[in-house]
Amino acid sequence: MKDTTVPLMPILRSAVQGKLLALLIVNPQQEFSMTDLAGRVGTSLPTVLREIRKLEQVGFVTVRPMGNMQLVRTNIEHQLFKPLAEIVLYSFGPIEVLKNLFVELSGLEEAWIYGSWAERYSSIAGADPGDIDLLVIGDVDRAKSFDLAQRASAMIGKAVAVYNFRREDWDKSESSFAKTVRGKPMIAVIRSDS
Repeated sequence: MKDTTVPLMPILRSAVQGKLLALLIVNPQQEFSMTDLAGRVGTSLPTVLREIRKLEQVGFVTVRPMGNMQLVRTNIEHQLFKPLAEIVLYSFGPIEVLKNLFVELSGLEEAWIYGSWAERYSSIAGADPGDIDLLVIGDVDRAKSFDLAQRASAMIGKAVAVYNFRREDWDKSESSFAKTVRGKPMIAVIRSDS
């Protein structure tokens, strides 16, 4: 029998379910098409349809037709929205929370989660990550970067430690820190090629 344990939150059925819930919960006022959800979560349309139908049956999301599309939105009035949001934000929420906050940071070229959270997200077993390590690459206002990390910490429920590098410094760095980070899983939050 295949082990389907999700290292970031073992009570969820799958990582796809966690990613989908995180996207919907972090963006509660936004409507998503099924195709958009599949693309953003990195799974097939049939998988998204199946997951959304389950959430719709219990009233956690609303689905409304628009032409040949179906638009999905989180039902923030659902009795379980707040407790489930807290769990999902803690486990799968960091990517969406950080993306939403850091996308407006002037001079940002890339942002990556590394360390133990990135390892759990990549299905490497281990203890619950004590914090989230964020690598910010670009010519950014460091004070603003740390401020955004603090805001993310409050939303996620665990500390976000941000490490800022200018592009040329990161590309040239041969430090033990850079080698360690590059040698382990890194999860893209914002990429220069996207």
